[in-house]
This record gives sequence, C-alpha cells and structure tokens, in this order.
Amino acid sequence: MTRGAGVVVAVIDSGIDPYNAAFKNRTVPGFNFMTRTAPPWADENPPMIDWGMHGTGCSSAVLAVAPDCRIMPVRVHDGDTMNDPAYDYWIYEFIAAGIYYAVHHGAQVISLSAPLPATERPLFEACRYAYLNNVPLCTSAGNISRVQFGLRLEDQIFRAMKSEVILAGGVAKEDGAIRPWPITVPHDEIDIATPSADVFVIVPVYMKDMRDMAVAGTSLSAPLAAGVAALLRSAAPPSPDILRKPGEYSRLVALSLTKTARLDILGLSEPDDVVGNGLVDALAALQAIKRLMPAKCP
Repeated sequence: MTRGAGVVVAVIDSGIDPYNAAFKNRTVPGFNFMTRTAPPWADENPPMIDWGMHGTGCSSAVLAVAPDCRIMPVRVHDGDTMNDPAYDYWIYEFIAAGIYYAVHHGAQVISLSAPLPATERPLFEACRYAYLNNVPLCTSAGNISRVQFGLRLEDQIFRAMKSEVILAGGVAKEDGAIRPWPITVPHDEIDIATPSADVFVIVPVYMKDMRDMAVAGTSLSAPLAAGVAALLRSAAPPSPDILRKPGEYSRLVALSLTKTARLDILGLSEPDDVVGNGLVDALAALQAIKRLMPAKCP
C-alpha cells in the first residue's frame, strides 16, 4: 500500500554514515550541532559523520519500515556524550535545538531515541512546538541495562510528556511468543511498543571491526514507530485544513497508533507500563487514520 514515499523523517541522533550505499539517494540535507566553530546560525557545515553507530543504526531502522522515505540526519550528540554526558543536562539544549531545526526545515516525522523528561523546560517547549506544528515526534522509553555502573531504576524514571510525544516501549520474542521486553524502563505514559530485541541494523562502513547485525534496545522503538508514522503520512496525507489546526494531525497520528495497537498478541488484556496500549499495528493504524480523514485519502 505504501513504502513511505514523499515523507521526510528527521533522525535526531549521533549522525549518519555518509559513505554507506544503503543511504544513497535516501537522505535530505540535515544539520550537525557538534564540532562547530561558529554559532548554529552561521554558514558552516561540519561533516555529518556518525561518531559511533547509534544514528546510523536508527536511520536504517526507519528505512526498514518505510524504505522510500527520506532521512534528515540531525546530529546533536556522539556515541560518548549520548551515554555519558560530561554534564547531566547540557545535551537537552542540543536536542531541543535539533527539534526546532527539523520542524523548520521540512521534517514531517521526527525520531528521537531517548526518554525526554517533561521537567526540562527547553525540551518540553520544543516537543510542544513540534506537536503544534503537526510533526509527530516518536521517542523511546529507555533501557534498564546499566546496573553494573551503579544506575538504579528509580534514577531512570522521568516525568514523561502526555500528548507532545509518542512514547514507545519494547517487545521481544520469547519462547515463540511476543512479550513485553523486560529491559524497557517502565512508565505510565508509554503509548505503544515496537520490537526492541534482535532488530537488524546497518553499521557504519568505517567501523571495520563490526558488521551489520541484530541489536537490542528501546533506541530502536522510536525509529520503528517513526517509520510507521511515515507510512501513515504517505498513504493518508493530511489535508491543508487539518495541518492548519495546531496539533490536529499530531493528535490523529497518535490516536491511530494507540487505538489500533495489539495487546492480545502480547498475551495481555489491559495496557501496562512497558508496552502501553500494545504492539503497533501498521495496517490497522493506516486504516484508522484513513477513516479519520476520509475526504482526502485514496
């Protein structure tokens, strides 16, 4: 029915591998907030090279779902600062700036593989801005995976945003069934879930000691959800009237994804704090948003 053609997905992350043939003719110009020597508004273009593999892998996850969409790489961190920032909160300023950049430069969906605390005012305002400008923003719940470094679960819990983002948890295969992924940081505001374990991603070609491989983490939840959002936008484009209403299209996308998510396939009867309303169902979500916008949908 659709492969996401005509949709630009901003991946706000650690960059992208610009040399990888997998991304040839599948990107649009982005922005690098790192390694700059001039202010962001100055005419300067540092090379968009993924320092690590996170942004490259997440970009490939978007394309796995919506292979004909275009990726807008927005680099706001590198592989080191993402996991161990020198200061607790400075990276949020870059993330907020990246959201504004994506909205102002034509992104129609945003993927951001991080839990975003609503208590950080710059983040909240940026996410609210994307929401009101009808650019759905998919984020990830986070992982309970670093206990060995002394991080406790209660330190990872954050006050999530209620409507401004689509917060995605994780599922994984377990003994032939699909079940909530137990490494997901639980939260009452999780909306939907996508696969978060054994997800195949692309690795930068200059990482000679690594090959494209299957990985695990809720970092994959946001781009997979964003890929589905790109399918919805491509197959059921919103009318100008809907886009003129602040937040209306963002609301319809979130409603379509949450109301059609599958709990039964996870062996659950009620929403919970790991998978939210259940495993995302792309076809059902597409059918739902077409019902909500019947006049303009093929």
